[in-house]
Amino acid sequence: MNAQEPALRPAGDAQRSELAALLSGPEWEPLPRPTDAPVQRVRVVRAEQHPAASAPGGAAVEVLAREDDRAIVRLQHRAPGARAVAAQINGWWHPDPPDGLDLISQGDGWFTGVLSVPGDLCATISFLEHQGDDGASAEPPWWSDGLKGKRTGAPSRPQARPSGSLVLDLVRDRVGDSHAPSSLPVHELATAAGEPRTRWCTIGVDRGNGEEGEDGEEGADGALPPSVLPLLVVTDGEAHLDRLDTPGVLAEAVRAGELPPLRAVFIDAWPERARDLGVPGGQAAWIADTLVPRLRPTPDPRRTVVTGSSFGGLTSLFALARAPHRIGAAIAQSVSLWRYPHLALAAPLRAALRSTAPGSVRIRLHAGHFEGTMGEAARELADAVSDGTGATIPVRMHRGGHDWAWWQPAMVEELAALLTPARP
Repeated sequence: MNAQEPALRPAGDAQRSELAALLSGPEWEPLPRPTDAPVQRVRVVRAEQHPAASAPGGAAVEVLAREDDRAIVRLQHRAPGARAVAAQINGWWHPDPPDGLDLISQGDGWFTGVLSVPGDLCATISFLEHQGDDGASAEPPWWSDGLKGKRTGAPSRPQARPSGSLVLDLVRDRVGDSHAPSSLPVHELATAAGEPRTRWCTIGVDRGNGEEGEDGEEGADGALPPSVLPLLVVTDGEAHLDRLDTPGVLAEAVRAGELPPLRAVFIDAWPERARDLGVPGGQAAWIADTLVPRLRPTPDPRRTVVTGSSFGGLTSLFALARAPHRIGAAIAQSVSLWRYPHLALAAPLRAALRSTAPGSVRIRLHAGHFEGTMGEAARELADAVSDGTGATIPVRMHRGGHDWAWWQPAMVEELAALLTPARP
């Protein structure tokens, strides 16, 4: 054992029962989504007169210049016949002014706009087209409904049509497609009836180094071969494998020396996501009580990480709270804490941290600046758990919305910090 690593404290049956009891009872019936949340308005700064602005054509999203802590970005979209087009930046659902993200018609179906945005913005960007069908008013619906869509209870009206999507990541200086299937082969884990579809891959291990299963082969019974590699358990597996190429991103981080080789397991959520994710039972209990023991009969919890976003973020915290003797870290992003009474999760997380040696369980919380009160709620939870345990629980804020654009890269960066804490 590394001298800097805390000694492991074995968990007894009574202790495990106590942790499970904290996550049972009527108080864990999910609350309805709040409908009275305040509107978060985002001030939009236009930069149409910037000297780098040019005629339409070329990339849909282009970074023209960097100026101190801002970036000048040109957005353009071709929509012949559209009355109006707006850039739909995730989290900027209510721009100030309401037409602040409208693009300007340039003729021949082209619409463009140049904005000055935060230099660390990371967001998915789509385009909304208002065709003015059925004799509708020339006024785009987003001026009153916002860019996310019609408000609950608002009168029915023709909705704008979204078109295309790209990721603008000014933190990592890239503009890219928001959809890419896994670039690495993944394999399906044999599961019992009623268990979620689960896929896995071993990342960054070359044949001949002594690690079983380096070629991706599973056992005849569908079980994973034994492994001493760090284990990453990821919720919303269909998003990570079918749209985000998370295995490819992890592999690139391994090649760059930012991550050690690891085994990644991806658990699908649909079609009953709200029932199975974000609850103390469901996938959280299955991960803690069945999946991790199946994959690691004698685990080192410090090398097992569970991660998720939104409802998946809740799931990662519930799984850790249930089995800190098996799961040593949770990366919880944009946690939907509104599902339960204020600070309800503090008590089970404090109990989980107290049940282990100091420093052996780590919790990492992330939130977006454009997610309303999610960042504030995450800080309150971190403070409540820290005050009762002395643990350090960082809350990392991102200049983004409720969005895979930053969830995925930030998760990989946090994973690297957890698995290679001694990196310079």
